[in-house]
Amino acid sequence: MVFQARPRRILALLGPVFLASTLSCGRSHEENQVLKNGEDVLASGSTPTVMDSVPGDVILAGRDVVFNGAAGGDYIGVGGHQAVGGRIHGSVRAAG
Repeated sequence: MVFQARPRRILALLGPVFLASTLSCGRSHEENQVLKNGEDVLASGSTPTVMDSVPGDVILAGRDVVFNGAAGGDYIGVGGHQAVGGRIHGSVRAAG
């Protein structure tokens, strides 16, 4: 009987911990980061957005990628949904 009661106690004690960790991971955190490296712009996060003209390359990575402006170089985008508007003078490489 003692052996049968321990798994229930362990489940009762660890169940709320697993539930809380699962729910906290499901939250949508919009942590975006934009970095300028010379004339190039690199942006990453859940929804990276660049709404400005960039004289160099534009590199974006995230779930919902938005670029609206002019890029003097190439556009490289990786993400689930990409919205690209404006003008790109180089080549376009997109995956997602």
